[in-house]
Amino acid sequence: MLELDQFRHVYFQECEDLLGSLEVQLIALQEGAEADDVIQEAFRAIHSVKGGAGALQFRRIAHSHTISKPCSTRSAAARSPLRLIW
Repeated sequence: MLELDQFRHVYFQECEDLLGSLEVQLIALQEGAEADDVIQEAFRAIHSVKGGAGALQFRRIAHSHTISKPCSTRSAAARSPLRLIW
């Protein structure tokens, strides 16, 4: 049981970092940054949180959202923004 608690502790630490990164990326998008790299980075952060949740059987987190495919250009992002459904 101690080993599982250690994995959970590491997961929550990583989530804190990932959510901080996601916040930075979303603010950058809001401020007009080029969408390509920013959206990819945001997608990676969300995917990592979801993947870790699945590995630790946090089902509500792992299965609680859908991420649309990241857009390849800023104009595509404007027409079809990254959508999160919680």
